[in-house]
Amino acid sequence: MSGRIPDDTPGKTLRFDMVLSRKGECSGTLNHAEGKTDMIRSAGTLYLRYDEQFIRSDGGTAQETNALVELLADKWVKMPAEDPDVKKIARFCTLEKALRQVRTNATRGETTTIDGTPAVALQEKNAKQQVTATAYVATKGAPYLLRLDASTAQGKTTIAFRDFGKAAAARKPKGDILDMATLTD
Repeated sequence: MSGRIPDDTPGKTLRFDMVLSRKGECSGTLNHAEGKTDMIRSAGTLYLRYDEQFIRSDGGTAQETNALVELLADKWVKMPAEDPDVKKIARFCTLEKALRQVRTNATRGETTTIDGTPAVALQEKNAKQQVTATAYVATKGAPYLLRLDASTAQGKTTIAFRDFGKAAAARKPKGDILDMATLTD
């Protein structure tokens, strides 16, 4: 799954490229306006690696920021995937949560082609939530979701799906890993 969605920073876009498994595991990269985060979710644990730019964007005093950069920049950090501080970012690992804009009352639209695959457009408009979404589903072979385009008050979303059925094992990163549970005790 790859694409772009509105970032938490108004007017900015979050770009991502993720590999998902049916078990809720994933690996990939999130590119925020503030910097980059690499992410792996494996066996209920979330591993994050922030670049220096992302850490510096968080604010704080120069001394605090420099200490955080020294401690965390480009190093893997381990935490439970259900930790409230990272629960929002962990949603990228569960397809159903990542696609919460898609509902069941869509209407059939035009037939088209997405990356060479024939597809039907399923369209939905929700005036109350100001959401317009179009899901493109393959009409040849398995009916996989190929792309999702949506518009909300926050901005436009485009998510592309590919490589269905390929192995997507997410493994714990190699090397030194900082455990947030031991850092905060």
